Amino acid sequence: SNGVNFHPKVVIGRNVHIHHEVSIGRANIEVPEPDDYPGVVVEDDVILGAHVKIYAPEDGLTVGRGTLVAACALLLESTGEYEIWGGLPARKLGDRDRPADAPAA
Repeated sequence: SNGVNFHPKVVIGRNVHIHHEVSIGRANIEVPEPDDYPGVVVEDDVILGAHVKIYAPEDGLTVGRGTLVAACALLLESTGEYEIWGGLPARKLGDRDRPADAPAA
């Protein structure tokens, strides 16, 4: 097992690379989950490095198409498309090149 853990309301897009020990869930587990909790969307072509933790706020979170989340990052907010995020907590470090065949934002 590679130790990947996802909340039931996680949607994973196509061509997503998920490395070992990645966890995706809610940030505030001390209160009951609201019925309308939107969850987490990981869009197409995302790369999640080893040991990434994604903890969504109550209004949900989206990892934008083509985003790279660096190893050991703690992502607490949504990203844009083709961005690079890293750190504790994660912040935007830069942008990735958008492939020529990628749809426009």
